[in-house]
Amino acid sequence: MKDDSKETLTTLLSLMVDLWQECYGAPSRHGYQNKQRAEKMMCVGLQPVVKGKPRKITGQNVTYRIINGGCFDSFIRETSFQIKYYSETPKPEEAKETRVRYTCSCYNNVWGKAGLTIICGHCNRPYQPRQHKNASTSAPWRAEIELKTSVLYNTNIIYANN
Repeated sequence: MKDDSKETLTTLLSLMVDLWQECYGAPSRHGYQNKQRAEKMMCVGLQPVVKGKPRKITGQNVTYRIINGGCFDSFIRETSFQIKYYSETPKPEEAKETRVRYTCSCYNNVWGKAGLTIICGHCNRPYQPRQHKNASTSAPWRAEIELKTSVLYNTNIIYANN
């Protein structure tokens, strides 16, 4: 097991002992490790160590080390558990575009699903599907679009009125 994963699991185990003590034990004041927590830490395989006082297990400035042959040490030796670290947030896969931009000869634009038959209410010409890179329009002006969907020969028809 990598040292980073071991260190992270050691911290996680220490926090789990904190949670155990909060739920089932007698927690002490913030930042102080009492005898109950020290005993539980030794039970799970971590040895409490007070900085500057190697024989003391309770106090204010307590860290911990892995007990050789203890429960946690055995777990680390028997498993190949690793924590993967990312230096940045993984990028999600790009979403597939489900909308198509339709443009008529008078530069009105309508967005809809692929395969629509759309007729412009201004020029009475059909809209043509266009490939697009983003949702912006290249038309010199935008028309307010009133969408009316009807079924004619099993085809959706949308009229755009100016």
